[in-house]
Amino acid sequence: QPWHATLMPYATMNEALSAKRRDSSFARSLNGQWKFNWVKRPEERPVDFYRPEFDDSSWKTIPVPSNWQLLGYGTPYYRNIGYTFRSNWPRVMDEPPTDWTAYEERNPVGSYRRQFEVPANWNRREVFLNFDGVDSAFFLWINGQKVGYNTGSRNGAEFDISPFLKRGQSNMLAVEVYRYSSGSYLEDMDMWRLSGIFRNVTLWSAPVVHVRDFRITTDLDAQYRNATLRVAGTVHNYTNQAVGARTFAVSLYNPAGKALPGVRAQVAVPALAAGEEREVSLNVAVSNPGKWSAETPTLYTVVLSLSNGQNAPELLSQRVGFREIEIKGRLFCVNGVPIKLKGADRHESNVNTGHYVTEENMIQDIELLKRANCNHVRTSHYSDDPRWYELCD
Repeated sequence: QPWHATLMPYATMNEALSAKRRDSSFARSLNGQWKFNWVKRPEERPVDFYRPEFDDSSWKTIPVPSNWQLLGYGTPYYRNIGYTFRSNWPRVMDEPPTDWTAYEERNPVGSYRRQFEVPANWNRREVFLNFDGVDSAFFLWINGQKVGYNTGSRNGAEFDISPFLKRGQSNMLAVEVYRYSSGSYLEDMDMWRLSGIFRNVTLWSAPVVHVRDFRITTDLDAQYRNATLRVAGTVHNYTNQAVGARTFAVSLYNPAGKALPGVRAQVAVPALAAGEEREVSLNVAVSNPGKWSAETPTLYTVVLSLSNGQNAPELLSQRVGFREIEIKGRLFCVNGVPIKLKGADRHESNVNTGHYVTEENMIQDIELLKRANCNHVRTSHYSDDPRWYELCD
């Protein structure tokens, strides 16, 4: 699927106001124990493991998320600058010197399998499978059918798996992960080099006419008092037939979860042809909202809805802080106030779990930064888990 804002549809307004994506009625975590097989080289992998009838009874299990090196499969590397395989872009399988670990572990492959079911009340909805992080590249099959491929370990990979599902039955999910890929040339970073499905795996669903993407920005006036809330939404028709017009609406809720009177707007979404999508936008005036800063991180909640006037609307939400960031000469300013940035670099790394970092670990890191009077963190050198950004806000 094309990249989009981190989002999740919600079943109720209470869910939308809580803005906890993984607790949505339309989300199911696929974290847990998966069947697992590991080999040192691609030619040793079980090539037909993705078939539903494949016998994996002799395989061990592995927790997802995790890095397989920390569980006894292969060798963890630490390196600053340079590759841990023989460089010959875009190839990663050239023979390295015999004293390199990669001489034997040329390009390890992890094969993952698990079963899952789709909730019955998702039957008329589009179903997506999201991987927040897989290092370094992987192929995906559902019920023996190849769904797709992804490389770029620190960006989410999302697949529309609706055409491959067996509704009301158990479904077989198979993932083939490669330690090295062409993407490894972009990930030559000062860090531990680890592999596997190391972030959350989530099954989620949306209406067949869905707000596929949105963009929210805030703009303060010259006195840093009043604000304009600017919202754009991209609506996609996933069906194979034309659909009628919809209404896209925006409302704003204060930190206590109360709707701000008069801060609501809507715009018509024209009828969409099969497979078509359309972006709509609107602006909303907000009188003297509480301002966000590192010392007073006041957050409002924007609730987006898409309705055809007949069925329950689709609901999405996003926390929003009203702030204005400017560079004035040599000064970095937040809401007109000069700020000195004091911070640190941070890797997603844990001594026990590698690149899998729990929310509890993230909060510990944030508290440590705040105790050091930091107001800035460098996410070296990649996109972090989406939850990290929400916690930092």
